[in-house]
Amino acid sequence: VARGSGYALFLEPGEVVLNLEGTASPDTLRMRLVGANDTAEAVGGARQSGIVSYFIGNDPKKWRAGIPTYGKVRYAEVYPGVDLVFYGNQRQLEYDFVVAPGADPSRIRMRFTGASPKLDADRNVILALDSDTVILHKPVAYQGEGAARKVVDGSFVVSDDRVDFRIGPYDHSQ
Repeated sequence: VARGSGYALFLEPGEVVLNLEGTASPDTLRMRLVGANDTAEAVGGARQSGIVSYFIGNDPKKWRAGIPTYGKVRYAEVYPGVDLVFYGNQRQLEYDFVVAPGADPSRIRMRFTGASPKLDADRNVILALDSDTVILHKPVAYQGEGAARKVVDGSFVVSDDRVDFRIGPYDHSQ
């Protein structure tokens, strides 16, 4: 679970659920990875100093205390050779697909329920909900690390309720 101003994000096996809570009638957006490994385990990373506790209801057996918090969540092998990482960046929720050498990024496909994806003039995906709008900014793709990063062309392709990635030429061995 990740909470921010006006939203709650739930990372579930095989699905991401975003509840937008800033309006009179909350909106829910669901994202599923098409053809992905639904049993990929979520592993916390970037351990934070805070802990949380849930004392809900009257049954102490159901209470949870001292739960660690994390700045990142990684799903390893959502597709062969592809990990998915969620994290916060400057009060924005972001995600990265990390593609290993030889893996196929064209397998990455997202299906949405709760809103129909559309592309705007800048090639961002617009998901218009009843009371709010979610924007998936045009992908930033690169190869390498640090100062050695090389930008690779990346874009979204929208078809019905599905969003696919298209990646331009790059060195598949890296």
